[in-house]
Formats: sequence, C-alpha cells, structure tokens
Amino acid sequence: MGKFGKKARKHSDSQKHRDKQPMKRYACNGCIKITIYGDLTLSNIKINHLLHPIRPNISISTEIKQFILENVNLLSREIYKRLIEQGLDINVRQKHVHFWWTELRKNQYRRDKNPFLSAKKWLEEKLYKIIFQKEEKALGFLTKFWDILKNSQFKISEIGVDATYNTNNLKFELYVVHTKINRMGFPLAYLFLENGNCGGGIRTGIIIDFFLQLKIRGFEPEFFLTDKDFSQISAARFVWKNVKIQLYLWHIKKAVETRLGNNKNSQQINYNGEAAHQLFSFIDPSFQSIIKEKILFNMMNNHLHQHPLIPTINGKFLSSTQIWTEAVQEIYNFCQQNSLPRLWVYLWNEWYGAERWFLWLRAGCSNKLSILKTNMFVEAHWKVLKRDFLYKFFRPRLDLVVFIIMEQVCGCPAFLTSRFFICKHLVQQKGTVNSQFFDNVHRHHQYPFLDTSLSQNYNLAQLTLQVVTNIEVNENENTQIV
Repeated sequence: MGKFGKKARKHSDSQKHRDKQPMKRYACNGCIKITIYGDLTLSNIKINHLLHPIRPNISISTEIKQFILENVNLLSREIYKRLIEQGLDINVRQKHVHFWWTELRKNQYRRDKNPFLSAKKWLEEKLYKIIFQKEEKALGFLTKFWDILKNSQFKISEIGVDATYNTNNLKFELYVVHTKINRMGFPLAYLFLENGNCGGGIRTGIIIDFFLQLKIRGFEPEFFLTDKDFSQISAARFVWKNVKIQLYLWHIKKAVETRLGNNKNSQQINYNGEAAHQLFSFIDPSFQSIIKEKILFNMMNNHLHQHPLIPTINGKFLSSTQIWTEAVQEIYNFCQQNSLPRLWVYLWNEWYGAERWFLWLRAGCSNKLSILKTNMFVEAHWKVLKRDFLYKFFRPRLDLVVFIIMEQVCGCPAFLTSRFFICKHLVQQKGTVNSQFFDNVHRHHQYPFLDTSLSQNYNLAQLTLQVVTNIEVNENENTQIV
C-alpha cells in the first residue's frame, strides 16, 4: 500500500482519543402505519416497535453548564479545553459547549427582543453616552476613551474615520472615529447606520448629525483621514470648516492601480502594435499607450509628500499653489509624452483638479504637516474585531456586536513594525545614544517636527526656518529637528 493508503495510528493512551462514538442502533423493526377514512373522518394509527435499551443521555449536565457560566468571558474553545482536563465525557463535543456558551452569555447583553432597542438599553444600563439616535436607523455613542483623553494633557489633532460592513444581523454599517497617540490606537466613538435603501444624501446627513454631536462636545480635529468616501468627506467639511482632509496613501495607490488595469485591458483588446507593423512597415510597434506604473506611482508619491514647510533639494520653500502647479505640470507632461490622454483625463478629474488636489496632497494644509498617512491603525482595530471575535458568530445580533466592541475589543492595537523611522543622518548627528533615547522621540505637526524634550509646550515664534539650522544639538542632550 502507498503512503496514502495507510491508516493513521492513534495515540497509545486511550484517554486521549477524542473520536466521536457512533450512535448505537438496534433492530427494532419500527413501523408506523396510518389509515385515514375520509367518509368517517376517522384515522387508524398502528405502531410496531420492538423494545430495546434507552439511548445513553449525552446532554450537557448542570455542572458543566455552571462551569461554562462561571467562565463565560473565556472563548468557548478555551472552556472546552479546561473541561477536557477535568475529565469531560468523550461524547460531549466542542459544538455542545459552544452552543451553551452562546446561550448562557446572552444575559450579558440581551435586553430586548429587538436588537436595536436591546443595544440602546444595554448602553444606557452601562452608563455609556449615546450622543445620536435616529429612530431605528442609526445609533451613535462614545467610548470610555473619549472622557479619558479629553480630560488628559493629550491634544487630539488627527482622527481616522472608516466604515466596515457585515458585522451584524441588521446589516448596519459600522463607523468608527479613531485617533492615535504615542503609537497606540484609541476608538473615540462609534456609529451604526442602516445602509438598506439609504441614498448618499441621507447617509451624509446622518453622518453630519453624528459629527455635530462631537463638535458640540468641543472636538475640533485638525486632520481628518479617510478613504475616498464623499459622504464622510462632505460631512467633515460641513462640520469642521478648517479641517484638512487627508486621503489614505494605500487608497490612492489602489484606486490608480485599478484604473491602470482597466486601461491595460482595453489596450490589449483594441490594438496590437506588432500586427499593425507587419502590415505597414512605417508603423512603429512601440507607438501605443504604454503605462509605466512605477514612474507614475513615484511621481504621485512625491506630489503627496511635498509641503510648504519642507524645502526642496535646492533649499527652496514652495507655497501650496506652487506645489500643486508643478505637480500638475509634471503629471501632464508624463501623460502627454506617453500618449495617455484618457489617463490624463482621469488623473485631472479625480486627483489633480481644483476640487480634488487638496484632499490628498499634504500641501493642502500649508501651515501644518499631518503625521499619519495610512489607516493601518483603524484596519488593525477592524481586524481584532472580526478575526478575534465576530468570526465565531453567524450574523450576530446588533446588541452582541455593541457588547463586544465596548467590553472586549482592545483599543490599543500593537503593530509589528513602526511606521515612524528616523533618518540615519539625524541619528549620526546626535551621536551615541542608548535605547531609551528613541522612546522619548516625539513627532509634531509644526516645527520642531522631531524632539526629545519632555515639555510639550513650544514657542514657535522663536523657531527659525533657515535651512542652515535644520539640526540643533542642545547642551541638555535634547535634540530638536527644525
């Protein structure tokens, strides 16, 4: 026999066997015969069955249910593991434990048959602040991080807003207002929004009302990071007049890649330069719309990062308008030289036009520089919610999702690698440092962009913008990069 024909060997210790035992069957010759007499409105039922021993009861005992209840905050698989260690009956399966774990934990969050009303009652019972409600179509509330951060010394300057889908049985969209402080993510507020038959105008209006409740409570972010969701963008610009919209870097790249992919497909179908050259020798086979993705992405990436507070390689400071003008000229020349008129129309309408450039170029805010560029801190939050918790439930009720995000999801997701790298030349200029030095490095929206001082208050009027003083080493071992 081949290796695929061999049967797997079981463990020598029979106590460790977890095979499901088949149900014992008996030759009872069971038969049910029903005769119905229509005229007499009578029926005759005849049952034949040979008696046999009663099937063993393998239902969950009261003791096991009590153990599950006492450990209901653990995952069902962890409860099952502990029960096995205590000599659980081999016929009790993990699915049995999971079922009773699901049933017994309902007391933690279910307050009404209606999931929406149940979620609202649970939030009120736990003294969470519900700041917005629209019938049974939208529900917005604050997390405990809101009060903690508002009452602390930290100033919330940047927020990321994102939506996720398919989290609950009512098919409500879930929005989060998220911020990041000292490399840690903090969800500040959530909004559940019904998306069935909800047009763009209705959705925008609800998000505006939700943001207004944050503004009433003194929330004034300077940077608003989002994907290209114009419901969120329009709402943010309506509520916070001076906020800088900053589109996520990954979204820009993904959107342009999708567009280039569509262009490639149409070109491959409509034109073959080699075939045309074989028919007419004067035709240049290379004369076609060849899109150089890397060159295009590098240009757009450079345009994204240019800023009036950062000098060019020649030491020249450009205004926001100058940066926009040069970016448009460079991208237009690229499209013109490579015979890409349709790509130019797309880039102008979606990215470089007068109504779009300030949404993604960091130069759209001339006096401050945003620190965050991606929404990884928000995506990490969704990852924890969906992969660590919601995957165990099939179409979970809205109140269960509210319970999970408010009581069980960690608000401080850690990342494998840091996105905040420090230029090696700056490290060399500082000289020999210990590991604690990098823990004290702080980033800022204005000069100094980096510093290691403990104080968070700076007199910006005393700072110079001269290029010759870009790096200053103080006697008290605090480094300031201006």
